[in-house]
Amino acid sequence: MLIGYKLTFDPDGVVRVRSIYDVSAWFVFGPDEEEPTKMVLREGGVVPGLDMEDVRNNYLARSIPCFLAAITIECQDRFGR
Repeated sequence: MLIGYKLTFDPDGVVRVRSIYDVSAWFVFGPDEEEPTKMVLREGGVVPGLDMEDVRNNYLARSIPCFLAAITIECQDRFGR
């Protein structure tokens, strides 16, 4: 567990991420097909009440840690009390 997430690393380079605050907040990142050194979001859960498209556009474009931090703050505020 790291900063509110449980991480699972697959042999093929895929990283599965699940929030400890909300089990619906799960994401799968993997190497970009065109640029294998870059990780991209392949799949993702939905956090109820959170505009995921807005979060993806505002944070995922900057970095995966920014994206995960935004999700963590929202989930912790809702479920961590």
